[in-house]
Amino acid sequence: MGAVCEGATAPKAATEWPFAPYRNDPVEWQAVVDEMTRRRVRVTRALASRAIASPEALDRVLARLHRARPALLAHARRVAQYATATAHELRLPALTCLHIARAALVHDLGKLALPDALRAPRGPFSARELMVVRSHSTVGADMARSVPYLRSTAPLIAATHERFAGGGHPGGLAGEAIPLGARVIAVADAWDAFAGHPDERDHRATGCANLELVRQAGSHFDPAVVRAWLRVSETLGC
Repeated sequence: MGAVCEGATAPKAATEWPFAPYRNDPVEWQAVVDEMTRRRVRVTRALASRAIASPEALDRVLARLHRARPALLAHARRVAQYATATAHELRLPALTCLHIARAALVHDLGKLALPDALRAPRGPFSARELMVVRSHSTVGADMARSVPYLRSTAPLIAATHERFAGGGHPGGLAGEAIPLGARVIAVADAWDAFAGHPDERDHRATGCANLELVRQAGSHFDPAVVRAWLRVSETLGC
């Protein structure tokens, strides 16, 4: 990462907006930041302008917001299904399960703010680009806070990419300092990614996805949540 410009300080967290300038930033960097700012404001306003007070109302708004990215919403719906089933398997209270289901459905909301340049498949991200991509969880949490119906999901969204052994982002939390709902969503989210595209999944792909969760239990994922998911996966045929 480049040196900090005179008179500017490095951002303390990805939530600071816009990001402070750096001496070695390319000319087009400001355009990336400006585009993400515009997208973030647009999505936040769209959420806040709707009277979201039920699952059906939320579903309608999400369908509109994801019109250009239906695969992202399909992924969120699968994660919500897996996370909800895992929460029930853990015998969590009904209200907790409800909050986890709702948070799982909007856990990637911040990705709607990512500029096209940071969504297209290509080579490795630079340090600055990776900071912006990783900010989607905190950006999504900020968006959720603007809607009373989603406000309780914000802490779970923000912590979805923490690691059980520490070293995740944005806060570097570890163990039980990570909200349990976020630990549940992290396992569901990762399994859906590990298993590959739903149309191409077979027993080998889903089995490998489960093995990868087991391999990373204790480092990335809560072992108790992984065990609960493995029991759920047998029921779901995953």
